[in-house]
Amino acid sequence: MNGAYLLHCSLCFRAALSQRAAAVAGMLTQLAFGELRIQVLSACYALGVAAPGMPRAAAMDYIWLGQAFLRLVPMRPDEDLADAMRTGALANDLCRPVDAYWWWWSRAVGRLAAPTLLRCVPLILICFALGVLRPPQSLGCALASLDMLVLALLVSATIRVALALIGDWGGGANATATLGMPVIWMLAGIVVPLPLFPPAVQHVIGILPFRALLDSPLRVWSGDLHGPALGWAMLHQVVWLVALVGFGRLLTRRGLARLTVQGG
Repeated sequence: MNGAYLLHCSLCFRAALSQRAAAVAGMLTQLAFGELRIQVLSACYALGVAAPGMPRAAAMDYIWLGQAFLRLVPMRPDEDLADAMRTGALANDLCRPVDAYWWWWSRAVGRLAAPTLLRCVPLILICFALGVLRPPQSLGCALASLDMLVLALLVSATIRVALALIGDWGGGANATATLGMPVIWMLAGIVVPLPLFPPAVQHVIGILPFRALLDSPLRVWSGDLHGPALGWAMLHQVVWLVALVGFGRLLTRRGLARLTVQGG
């Protein structure tokens, strides 16, 4: 990414940082839903319903960290790109002396990083103060988890751009969001920690890109992923990041080849 894209990402990040009221409201909502999920999961462990794929303490950490980094999971296609394609403002982006895909991607990274940072830091501090979240197992786990969270941010931005391109050039972003978001949330680990799924299902989920958004970084925090498994999880993120970027660039080239701007 050259200087133009870094500057664009930085400007979008700083603009999104101004939405502090929305971040506070979102954080309070995430705290409430986190407690609800904790109560449900605790009941499952108490009744012996939960699968033995994850200790109870690790599952509690997983839930709270999932709430803290909830914004890493795409909630909808990239709204800026979807609006530009719908209104015709896309022509402005195409007039710039930059690669259109990387311009959209850098904007998505900045717009995604700011709300994630605004919510995760205070929520994690609150969880530490309440004693409901354990610190990372070691300094190495903390650093590896941070690295994987950065990769998760990049993968998430790539998916958001791809969903917008698929939606607006193939039938509508709203339909894409309606059909795709529940699946992504389930397969990322928001609804149920992925280690609690049956082993046969976990093998399938492990191949898909969505565990890279949340599951892998959170399990590194608690030490559930370590050694060779940690290396494979990070490689999984990198491979899917490269593959999704390639897919997004392919969609961009094909879409722009068919694009007609009225009046020009």
